Amino acid sequence: MVVVKDGKAVTTTREIAATFEKGHKEVLRTVQHLECSTEFNQRNFAPSFYEIPTGNGAMRQYPMYYVTRDGFAFLAMGFTGKKAAQFKERYIAAFNAMEKKLMGDMREMLSKEDGMKMSDPAEENSPTLAQKLTSIKVSKV
Repeated sequence: MVVVKDGKAVTTTREIAATFEKGHKEVLRTVQHLECSTEFNQRNFAPSFYEIPTGNGAMRQYPMYYVTRDGFAFLAMGFTGKKAAQFKERYIAAFNAMEKKLMGDMREMLSKEDGMKMSDPAEENSPTLAQKLTSIKVSKV
């Protein structure tokens, strides 16, 4: 379930735990030990709490995080298991579909502007955008 909080679409670690059939404590621990930058963590994982009634009208607070789409993808890419594998496959398929659409739109736009047609990467041995992105080497700063 996705909700809007402070103008951003987010989900919660509780929802993520339920979706991937993991314990909430395990998901919390994973978030707390992610090896991402402080800036990324602060942008994508907002600490919060939820309340459960304990009886006699009292409420008990438990920790959770609100998680953005980027935080969700970062977190879920580290999960293992059947549900995680299904998510990764859907994510890759969506990325590939978007790449295909963007490349088609770009070819069409350039064809109209320049009166020339770009060659289709599928017809050549040139690498796809996804292949180029995965071949980029990133160095730590």
